[in-house]
Amino acid sequence: MLSVNIISASKSVALMVLMLTLSLPKSHAVAQNPDSELTGQKHLKIYTETFPPYNYINDGKLQGINVEFVQAMCELANIQCEFTLYPWNRSFRAAQNNKNSGLISAARTKERRELFSWIGPVSSGQSCIFKLSSRDDIQIKDQASLSQYTMGTARDNAYEKILEALGFTRTKNLILFPTKNGDVRPFAAQRVDFIIGSALTIEHQLTQAELALHEVTPVHVIDKQLLNGNFLALNLETDSSIVTALQRSYETLTEQNMLSTIEAKYIRPIQPEQKGILNNLDIWEECAKSIR
Repeated sequence: MLSVNIISASKSVALMVLMLTLSLPKSHAVAQNPDSELTGQKHLKIYTETFPPYNYINDGKLQGINVEFVQAMCELANIQCEFTLYPWNRSFRAAQNNKNSGLISAARTKERRELFSWIGPVSSGQSCIFKLSSRDDIQIKDQASLSQYTMGTARDNAYEKILEALGFTRTKNLILFPTKNGDVRPFAAQRVDFIIGSALTIEHQLTQAELALHEVTPVHVIDKQLLNGNFLALNLETDSSIVTALQRSYETLTEQNMLSTIEAKYIRPIQPEQKGILNNLDIWEECAKSIR
């Protein structure tokens, strides 16, 4: 059994700490070895956040595309990995400050590149900007016209610098929220014009405001070179043998096409019946692409 720590922000300001046990398939037995200290097995603590379908809690269990894939990497590398779920900012700081630790699913942006050692990319979706389908008043002719409207996103996430490059600023039209997906309800209420997501993540995001997929329309595809996809980001002081072993296991599993196999369990392609009711279908199909 693998111990997983989960800390999330409650409606009050206080933090609630939950200790859960994650049951993994028998194939992951090496990564769960309770005698690892006796056998000399290396340890790695991996921090993450709630970010479906990549990493999240479902029925008390940590799961997701990148959780499963990194677990498989740990097993193949004979490394005991412990996963801890925090809000994003806390996970980011913990991975920066603790030796032999890592972070998933982290975008390798220009600003972060020198802060970690990177393995990946792991599962990542093409990021896009969405509006409500009912907002006929929002007309996007080109990238420059985006900044005529307001954008919502979580504070201190990977998108903030990218949005600034697109003309969104805190003092004018960039509205930052303290929690991930905190922008969805204001978006549904038309207090924010745009949100960011991908076809992989947007359905999960929209559940925060009980919106259906056809009720949003993608209006712009964000240059994938600005985010470079999601990665396993390792603390710079992580044991070099751990980094090397995980890089090798990543390459082996990638050659075996394991990530695509795991993605197929979580990702539902755009259905034929949806194509008739989705606006800007050509952009939808761009937003549905994986980045790797």
